[in-house]
Amino acid sequence: MALIGNEMEYAKKILTGAVKEKNLFKALVILTKYYYFELGMNEKEIEKNLRFYIKAMDGIVDDEVIENIIKSNTSSKTNVNKLDHIIITIQEWQTIQEMGRTERERKLLFTLLCMYKVKIGLGYSDNGLVKIEYTQLNSLAHVVFKSTERIDVFRYFIECGIIEMGMGQLASRVKLHYVFPDSKQLIKITDFEAFNVYYDYLKKGGRLIRCKECGKLVLANNNRAKYCKDCQKQKQKQWEKESKERAKID
Repeated sequence: MALIGNEMEYAKKILTGAVKEKNLFKALVILTKYYYFELGMNEKEIEKNLRFYIKAMDGIVDDEVIENIIKSNTSSKTNVNKLDHIIITIQEWQTIQEMGRTERERKLLFTLLCMYKVKIGLGYSDNGLVKIEYTQLNSLAHVVFKSTERIDVFRYFIECGIIEMGMGQLASRVKLHYVFPDSKQLIKITDFEAFNVYYDYLKKGGRLIRCKECGKLVLANNNRAKYCKDCQKQKQKQWEKESKERAKID
């Protein structure tokens, strides 16, 4: 479940297939902004390209819905997310390592910090409180906490004083007390879909590379790695097929 900081970059990933956006309406909104603000298309050109995309996705969208999407997202009042990066500092990383009792908790704290900084950067804050979707948090952290487990974990974080939770209508919002922007920079994060990859990089070392096939950020353990696991499997199948075909010819 993606956390979109830069909608223009996300639109490019949608169009290249690097991202499979399951929500068709959401994809159309982002593509409309991209076509209008980045490529300078007029409404007719945008509509034409949106219809191409809808057809490619085997989707069905009413003409009125397409028209409303275009009108709502091509005005001077349209908000376009263009947050390019966030910074994680040394003190923040050290606090996460000290306060997390398990590796899962440390990954959760790291992802929570990243999500918090992205949303603060985009202006989604109410006096420092930021709404966090727990399904999205688990997905981006690549860890799973059952609801009862999560309650215990967050209770521990609150008791330690590293987070606080809102009350009443703001109960789903959090404020983090392990944000130390004045500390020395540890890493600049530019991919808001790969917080778990950055965490593993900081923890284990290695190299951060982009898959040559799909553009996904991955942690490489050797200098020869070029692809993510999924693309590597597909490439391997392709190479084996080509090898068999050459053998038949020979």
